[in-house]
Amino acid sequence: MTKQILKNIALTLTSSLLLIAAWPPSSLNFLLFIAFVPVMIVIFEQKKVFHAIAFFYFCFQLFLLEMFFSLFTSGPHLTALMVGLILVPVFWSISFLLSFLVKRKYGVIPALILLPFFFVSHEVAQYYWDLSMTWFHLGVGLSNSPYLLGIYPYLGQEGGTVLIMAFNVSVYHIYHKTKCNQFNVKNAIPLILLILLVIISNAFNQKIKTTKTVEIAIFQPEKEKLRAIQDNLMSQIDLLETK
Repeated sequence: MTKQILKNIALTLTSSLLLIAAWPPSSLNFLLFIAFVPVMIVIFEQKKVFHAIAFFYFCFQLFLLEMFFSLFTSGPHLTALMVGLILVPVFWSISFLLSFLVKRKYGVIPALILLPFFFVSHEVAQYYWDLSMTWFHLGVGLSNSPYLLGIYPYLGQEGGTVLIMAFNVSVYHIYHKTKCNQFNVKNAIPLILLILLVIISNAFNQKIKTTKTVEIAIFQPEKEKLRAIQDNLMSQIDLLETK
């Protein structure tokens, strides 16, 4: 039992570290595509709801505490930040809790299919209440991805969230089938399609070469002239027009 608990804690910490390593401004944001897999391995193997909640809440709170520790300790709005430290992991955990409950009643496949939609639904709901914290939306993690520039403007934050969760779900699905000795090539099709989507979007993101040049002019008026017109807007405009 002790070994299993240590294993679960280690997997939970792994997810936290992957989220930390992947979050902007890091250039390793591709790690978001597998960051939730370790904690999914833990929670989907739990038998009690409380244990599942504890693990994914612990995972998300560690991520926030590590990423924004300086704000939580010295920010000008300490109370609000502490409330955020408590509430944001709750929001992120709700979707996993719902998926866990679906898994208990209907099986793994329905739970995995619904998880991305549960996750993006809670993010959309954040726009409609007073304690919204939209800067923690998962899709923000892909906003500086050079390999997604061709598709991210169309996906937006919520689409980015669905893409991230779809990757994690697909990877976990392969793990689950392999563990159950039921893996075949068909189980990898969702992951292959997602990879092709990223590759194709990147192919359409080639820079367009152009021969146009941009001319930039910089001038520095004499100090005496600047002093003479510094409080006279019309004189400043006239100076720019003459240049």
